[in-house]
Amino acid sequence: VPDTSSSATAKLEKLKMQMDNMLAMAERMKMEKSLTELDASQKLEDDSESAAFAIKREDHTCMLHIKHGNPLSSQSKDGASGLVVWTNEACDLTVNDVSKDVLTAGGMPFTQDLSTLPAIMETEWGPVKVGTGEALMVGPKAYGTLSASFVILAVSPLSPSNDDDDWDKDSNRDEDALHFLDMTLRSSYRSSFGKINTGAMASVVIPMITTRERGEAYERSLRVSLQSIIDEAKFSNLKHVHLVANSPAEATKLIKMVLGMGLACTGTA
Repeated sequence: VPDTSSSATAKLEKLKMQMDNMLAMAERMKMEKSLTELDASQKLEDDSESAAFAIKREDHTCMLHIKHGNPLSSQSKDGASGLVVWTNEACDLTVNDVSKDVLTAGGMPFTQDLSTLPAIMETEWGPVKVGTGEALMVGPKAYGTLSASFVILAVSPLSPSNDDDDWDKDSNRDEDALHFLDMTLRSSYRSSFGKINTGAMASVVIPMITTRERGEAYERSLRVSLQSIIDEAKFSNLKHVHLVANSPAEATKLIKMVLGMGLACTGTA
């Protein structure tokens, strides 16, 4: 008897791959257009590096702000606010410049709260305090000069230093590895927004985490992150999401992607 289930699964996988390729091609065509060609609102210039978009919900609108800069200078004071910090499983915030700045700005209260985080596992490389694809939260508290009263410590499959090039090696040969990247990256955002909802936050600052810029998996990591943030924001009570790009060029790419997703631009961020 022929194995019809495996045959059907293979056909579905092939169809999905064809659809993904078509969507990727359509997105590349959009990315080649200028901002003024993509922006129906006519509020942006071709060299715009910041923009605000409305994420509509039945009961309210969440504003998505995109710009390049220091995440610590992008924090909102509109109600309870949070800051996502990308870290590793040990929650070691000394491994990149952004997390070092957060550690310094948070002062002794933040350092003390970090030191009390329990280990969920011990390994030969040290304690694991949060697994990959997960997040935990400290606060609410007045943390030094941070305007955020909550800090969400999130672990993605990517390096917090945004210099990860391992995925580029897989981009043309191992779809399973890239599927793992997508799923685990989405999971880290889902877990982060779970903490955001628990803290009933009105605003949150999220620095972008990506593969190595100009690498083959770079735009894929941008797209997965952006779609995850928009999807999760629709089911939150957030009023503002401040998405901080790593460079002006990255900010422009993100703005083009959001315009391609059909969100309405309301002006600059």
